[in-house]
Amino acid sequence: MIRRGLACSLFLLTAGVAFSQPKLEISPARPIDLGDLYTGERVARIVVLRNIGSETLTIGEIKPSCGCTAAMLTEEKTSLAPSDSVQLLIEFNTAGLSGSVTKSVAISSNDPVTPKASVRFFSYIVERLLINPPLLHFYIVDLDSTYTETIRLKNNGKDRPIHFSSVTSNIATLQAHLVKDSLQPGEETHLLTTFRPGG
Repeated sequence: MIRRGLACSLFLLTAGVAFSQPKLEISPARPIDLGDLYTGERVARIVVLRNIGSETLTIGEIKPSCGCTAAMLTEEKTSLAPSDSVQLLIEFNTAGLSGSVTKSVAISSNDPVTPKASVRFFSYIVERLLINPPLLHFYIVDLDSTYTETIRLKNNGKDRPIHFSSVTSNIATLQAHLVKDSLQPGEETHLLTTFRPGG
């Protein structure tokens, strides 16, 4: 009977040590839906990192998946006691992006089960100003001729107007005239261009 009692005590002690460990919980756990965004727009979200384990959780490297994303803890606290938490600020810059985009932030910690976790977010990025065609091409021209091209501009946004302050050209022989200097959501206008090779 004494031997059985000793074996039982040792088993309970071993089990207690095995389950005594830190554990990282990320809230929200699901990928974050940023919705529709416009090209050039910046957004920020807060994610909570919590230690739901029974030992101190140490947060290591925090690494965004690309240069369009920045991530940092809102306070200098990388060691979390059991039940303690810290906020992670994620900032996303949509400049130069369009269409469906998915990004992530990798988080390293001493969680023995998931030493490398991640926060994922996604969005559909819309170009606010549509330009058609985006480029003008003048291939073979006569010096004593005049060439005209029309560019369509459309406010592809849903909630804000676009105001044009000026239109300039870095080519002296190319002139441009904007029909309207303001576009409401969904509205279009034309940019009229005139090219005189001979000046």
